[in-house]
Amino acid sequence: MEVKMSLQITLFQALRAVRINQNEAERVVQELDNHIRTKITDATSGIERQLRIQNALVFFLAAMASLATAIGAYLAALNR
Repeated sequence: MEVKMSLQITLFQALRAVRINQNEAERVVQELDNHIRTKITDATSGIERQLRIQNALVFFLAAMASLATAIGAYLAALNR
């Protein structure tokens, strides 16, 4: 968060130094922030989807392993 704020402040100060009015400088900083957020969201959405799928698969495999263990214990108890 501090890096982001530092970048925003630096950009704002640079815009003001070249005589961009305060409202326009704030708008530019906000637009750049929105653009960066959008790009990051777009770039990571596929990764997030893959992680959700992998988590579901791990849960399913753990459930199957637990079920197999329970069935194995039940069958072993029947054979005694």
